[in-house]
Amino acid sequence: MPVPLFEHQLVMRQELDRSYSEDIRARNRNLLLLAAVTIGVILRCLFLTRKSLWMDETGSVLFSQMKWATFGTVMWQREGNMIFYYLLLRGWLHLGSSELWIRTLSVIPAAATVPLIYWLGARLFTRKVGLVSAILLSVNACHVAYSQEARSYSLLLFMGTLSYLYFVKALENSSVRNWSLYVITSVLSLYSHFFFGFMIVAQYFSLFFLPHAAIPWKKFLFSVSAIFLLTSPALFFMLTRNAGQIDYIPHPGMMEIYHLALFLASHGGKVVGNILVLIYAAALLLTLNAFVSSWIHHKYSLENWRYALLGSWLLLPIFLTLAISHAGREIFYYRYLLICLPPFIILASYGISLLRSRALFLATLALMVSLSIAAVFRYYATPREDWRGLTRDVLSKVRDGDAILFYPPYSSAPFVFYRDRFQSKEGIPANLSREDVSAQALVESIWPKYKRVWLVVYRTDAAMGSLESALASKYRLAAVQKYSGPSAFEYVEAGVVPGKPSVRGSR
Repeated sequence: MPVPLFEHQLVMRQELDRSYSEDIRARNRNLLLLAAVTIGVILRCLFLTRKSLWMDETGSVLFSQMKWATFGTVMWQREGNMIFYYLLLRGWLHLGSSELWIRTLSVIPAAATVPLIYWLGARLFTRKVGLVSAILLSVNACHVAYSQEARSYSLLLFMGTLSYLYFVKALENSSVRNWSLYVITSVLSLYSHFFFGFMIVAQYFSLFFLPHAAIPWKKFLFSVSAIFLLTSPALFFMLTRNAGQIDYIPHPGMMEIYHLALFLASHGGKVVGNILVLIYAAALLLTLNAFVSSWIHHKYSLENWRYALLGSWLLLPIFLTLAISHAGREIFYYRYLLICLPPFIILASYGISLLRSRALFLATLALMVSLSIAAVFRYYATPREDWRGLTRDVLSKVRDGDAILFYPPYSSAPFVFYRDRFQSKEGIPANLSREDVSAQALVESIWPKYKRVWLVVYRTDAAMGSLESALASKYRLAAVQKYSGPSAFEYVEAGVVPGKPSVRGSR
């Protein structure tokens, strides 16, 4: 049964919704929601295969195609994050393996998040706020971009938003069903990405803004215990399996909050993005003002808890990742903080819904939608790692007996992914990449057996410089082809004409 405090607040919310229904009838609201979902699906499917799969996407496919024994070992030793997504992808790949099909698995939960954010916004505030949230999410460039990746981020946002919805439902109506669904969605969210742990912290923190009597403590504490027990393997992995998986994350600087806001509002486009950031900031300030006014009159209440729930969801992950990064473990990364997008949008939607002028409200929403769509098309036009183009070009030039090196060695994954789609495994260059020997020893071992060596470079550092120097001691650099992301270097033995078939042999 609903807690009396919640029952009272539910009545207040229903009265607000009834006043809103005089503005937009239920049928029109449903049509607008359907239009938002439809536009969201179209934008997420548009140009879905225009860009090549990038490094991490091909990693997803590689992990998901491993034999079960190998998959289990790799997950437990190094790649346990996103395991729920990898398991789904394993089944998904039995039905197809094209780029379109692989990425469609991310489009589905992304499209489903649009009506989901409507339900969450409507439950916390009004149906008007829910509808504006759905519209803004449907055209959000950041969400569109990660809807088109063969990674776990769209699944994380769907499951995480679902967890929050059931958290709200469980507190309003403390039934076994609601608490059970809250536990299930939270556990699956954490196995979709470990950063969901910050979202759980935000959920628990928000309870400080509720009266003690309004919290069903017994069922809540049982849910906490169940989540902790079911996610203990993930917690053990995080504490004991640090193998440098995120060592690439830089130390956050002074401007990171601004850059994160730009990322959430527009996926980083500075011209359109700066305007969107200003509008979102103004809307969030309106929401903050409403919270302060409400706090003065109601203090600890459901009305203020809804602000606290979304505010802690937005701010705590940012604050905690910055604090941990400055303590010596860099984890502040825009892509991971995509978890802050739903509260960012709902709180801003509430802010613009407070505009008393209907004309100003509609003009602001129309401007945000227009700018967001412009940011989406900017994302479409922005190149990503072109492994498809590199692989096609290299395979068109290799000859029997050529060798190929990758730096770092793991960057062979996207090349192999596209190689297997462009031609059979016969007549391809031998992959001689190794991590267990020095660059000079590696080159000595392949010369003079191979007269032409292709070097595919994904990252430039000191070790890469050593490999280039070692190759230059035995071969001549004949050609360099740079792509968006990786580069291909063609090295030939002195006297060999580039592009001509080389004679395989040894001295």
